[in-house]
Amino acid sequence: MKRNLIAAAFTALAVLFALASFTGGTARAATEQGLTLWWVVFNNPAGCIDGCNGADLFLAGDPASTCVAHASGTVTSEGGATLVGSAYKTMANGDPCLLGTGGFSNPMGAEVHLVVQAHGAPGDVVAQITTFLGGCNPDCADVQFAVHLPGASHSVGNVYWWADPASNLEVVGFDAEGAEDAAGTPVDGASSTLSRTANSITATVFTSVDN
Repeated sequence: MKRNLIAAAFTALAVLFALASFTGGTARAATEQGLTLWWVVFNNPAGCIDGCNGADLFLAGDPASTCVAHASGTVTSEGGATLVGSAYKTMANGDPCLLGTGGFSNPMGAEVHLVVQAHGAPGDVVAQITTFLGGCNPDCADVQFAVHLPGASHSVGNVYWWADPASNLEVVGFDAEGAEDAAGTPVDGASSTLSRTANSITATVFTSVDN
């Protein structure tokens, strides 16, 4: 079964926030820039339609018990960045979620996608490291992602570029073992680590946004 992360879902979320522009080229090219890391959590993967993907974020009744929420933010140094975020089961009422109602209700059983959003050259830094599509200078883009399948208490994987960050319409697929589809290009030297307990999840992403 393919497990897909659809960048179009974040485009749709941008529309929900009534933001007019969501492009990728300039944000990826800048060496020093603001970044945010976003949780895209499927607490009930069995509720996904055909593997967990962006379309499941918008299903009526939220059967996959989803949550899109801010995980971390930073300004790059010489193009590199470390993004670390933790979330807790006690946040299960949905309050931290920009989209979805599931909070972080199933740390061990959730499928967790991580999205790196670039906000351009430092300007309104607080907005650029804390908000969705905030402080875009001159634009914002979802530039990278990682996927962690449910079950393991500790997993380490690659970070991938969107196949076409300027369009935000690519589907990037994973098989049951998490191997990358041809649509996703690994980011050189980058890694994504997810640690889980019964009550929490912690993500650490080491990456570079240089071309």
